[in-house]
Amino acid sequence: MGLFDVDETKLRALYHRAWIESGMNHVNPRKYPYLDRALIAYARQNQCSYDKALILAKTGKEDL
Repeated sequence: MGLFDVDETKLRALYHRAWIESGMNHVNPRKYPYLDRALIAYARQNQCSYDKALILAKTGKEDL
């Protein structure tokens, strides 16, 4: 794993950080550049969609 690779743990941690910063309300990932970049990187690395990466970050589950 490289320095800029994003795994599931890092993705969930960044989502949690954005959730805290939003006052524990709805998180719009486009308002948090670090989360947006991590979601894009995760989606590219794992050949999945941005939406699936966001679901994984929110729930911790790959498929619902």
